[in-house]
Amino acid sequence: MSDLRPFKEVQLQWLRLLVKDTTLSARAVHFAVYLAVLRYNDNRGKAWPSHATVCKDLGLKSEKTVQRLVRELDKNWFEIKRGSGQGHSTEYTPSISSRQAAQELRETEEADKVVLLHKAKPGHSCAKSETKMSHVSGQKCLGKKEKKKDPSLLMRRNGNLMPPSSWFRLARAFLSAHGMSA
Repeated sequence: MSDLRPFKEVQLQWLRLLVKDTTLSARAVHFAVYLAVLRYNDNRGKAWPSHATVCKDLGLKSEKTVQRLVRELDKNWFEIKRGSGQGHSTEYTPSISSRQAAQELRETEEADKVVLLHKAKPGHSCAKSETKMSHVSGQKCLGKKEKKKDPSLLMRRNGNLMPPSSWFRLARAFLSAHGMSA
């Protein structure tokens, strides 16, 4: 396998693997997503929020809860360097093993999505026929008088053209002849 990609390139796959880990509690997954998405610094390659900040951001009541979550994520998902008192926060770096697994997942996904393209022939691949365009520009909207005279809007009855106003009379006559009401 080649060198490890930057974490931001495999972050989505890392998160997918994290969510599928059934050994973690839901709260630990939530904490890990918080670290990887909201607090991770790409330039330094780690996150370092204080336990007080984590409690505030995640709505946790106790820093002891954060310590339990840190123990749950240690080694498998993060390499954790514990801070030594006030002003020295704990540092969270995604573990090499989890990043390798995420990178392998990404590489298999990329391999699965490779699409071989046929070499294109030079020139355009458009149809040989051409569209017949009218030499008259724009569209003409018909007024009421023109619509009445337009043969496409007329209905035929016994070979004779009928205007639309006569259609309703014809429909009423048909319905009453067949014992139906209009």
